[in-house]
Amino acid sequence: MTLSRSDDDYFLSASAVLAVNDRAVRSKLLASGDRIAVGPRGRVEFRRPNAASGTAVLRVSGARLPWGGVREVLLMDREIILGPSTAAHVRVGECRAPVILQSTADGRILCRAEDTVVLGGQTSGRAA
Repeated sequence: MTLSRSDDDYFLSASAVLAVNDRAVRSKLLASGDRIAVGPRGRVEFRRPNAASGTAVLRVSGARLPWGGVREVLLMDREIILGPSTAAHVRVGECRAPVILQSTADGRILCRAEDTVVLGGQTSGRAA
């Protein structure tokens, strides 16, 4: 199974038939909310919480994993939005306003936030 991206679209393809939304497919243009079968009991839900962003979320459900700490995988485009709303890629109830992590051409991550940002116990002040 391969997940690839072209522009803002995500495509799923496989050499064998697999189930997406309980329908047999070999390839599919993914839409937010699609459920991909991974084995007899496991499912991965594909979500695009924010239509303005190319970033997507894969949420694992229905599977007993030996490493139970991983339940979501972020597929980062240009930014990841953290915040209290359903439009955030990562829901953070403690945030009053969205925090945006942006990738740069040189591989760095920049943080934009209205409030003070604390990382590793250190206050970074207002991000710019």
